[in-house]
Amino acid sequence: MRRRDLLGVMAAAAGARCAAATEGGVFLFDGDSIAAGSGATPGGALAEGVVARLGWRGRVHNTAHWGRPMAECLRLYDRNVAPLAEGEEGPRLLFIQAGDNDIDQGASGAAAHRALVDYVARAHAQRWRVIASTKLARPDFPFRKRVELADYNRLVLANAAGAEAVVDFAAIPEFARVANRTNPDIFTADRVHPSDGGYAILARETARAAAPLLAGR
Repeated sequence: MRRRDLLGVMAAAAGARCAAATEGGVFLFDGDSIAAGSGATPGGALAEGVVARLGWRGRVHNTAHWGRPMAECLRLYDRNVAPLAEGEEGPRLLFIQAGDNDIDQGASGAAAHRALVDYVARAHAQRWRVIASTKLARPDFPFRKRVELADYNRLVLANAAGAEAVVDFAAIPEFARVANRTNPDIFTADRVHPSDGGYAILARETARAAAPLLAGR
């Protein structure tokens, strides 16, 4: 990277940190094991990486849980998400990441996406700014489920749900390369969940998507 470009990136990152640091608000992470940080060491999970990069000083909550389908996130919305918006006048950021567990349990990609659409609609009714993401490929899936997961990711990217930002985790080069599934700098031994290094990459991309949602707020 040229020095001029590097300085531009550093300045943009500093601006994002300042924007977040001057405000209160709430940042919620919801979804499945990736949002929960499964496989990370203490402090190395996705949520910690995102708020550190943003310099976020508001409240942080993580209601994600290993193995949770998108349909279950929707079912639990009133219990897990709705109360966290009450009385909050600052920015409300909501990162949601789920869908592959729906498919693993027999749902179609389209059905998982319908749950996401309904989830985002409920979040918008409470003035959450939503950041959605595609799902990482699942090498443990049989062919039919891989097709459904690809369809789900396509629908997420099309963003009929109307999320304020969409992060394409599946297209990040480090995660798209099949050979990296055995790289401990990117993945844990199960080849499904990221290691700390992998979460750092996901956090970088998520913070990049979140920063514009804080600009001028």
